[in-house]
Amino acid sequence: MADAMTERELRLAIVTAASYNDWLWSYNPDSRRVQGDPVLPDLILARGGVTLAIELKTNAGRFRDGQRRWAEAMGADLYAAVRADDLDRILRRLR
Repeated sequence: MADAMTERELRLAIVTAASYNDWLWSYNPDSRRVQGDPVLPDLILARGGVTLAIELKTNAGRFRDGQRRWAEAMGADLYAAVRADDLDRILRRLR
């Protein structure tokens, strides 16, 4: 089933787990409309001094240049690109 997940289904699985595990979260449905550098990650989660920025992609989804720039600027400890194939990994991290 993970192969066929839409970005919306992926987001709902992640925010459900985040809420269950007491993470604060915010979803930005269209980061092209924010002021500043565009393509802010889709989800921002925080709990206990840990912040995660998550860019959601279907398994076939492609990254835009701005998304790559955010990933490089934030680094691997803060930024995660999550595809349907990565769902189990991110759900473990949210426990």
